[in-house]
Amino acid sequence: MKEQNISIPIPTDIGDHETLRDYALRKEAECNELRERVATLRETISEACMMNDAERVSEKLANALSI
Repeated sequence: MKEQNISIPIPTDIGDHETLRDYALRKEAECNELRERVATLRETISEACMMNDAERVSEKLANALSI
């Protein structure tokens, strides 16, 4: 069976003194932060859907998006 050479390009946003491991850990942390933010926004939207006051809904969603 013939061996295949696979090359992975270096990410363009890797720091000058950052190892690939450090880069991967940083990206993982960024993804986790985004997941938490999305979960918070989903919860806020769900709460806003239960409100009957348009002004309160607008205020709640504006506050959620500004964080």
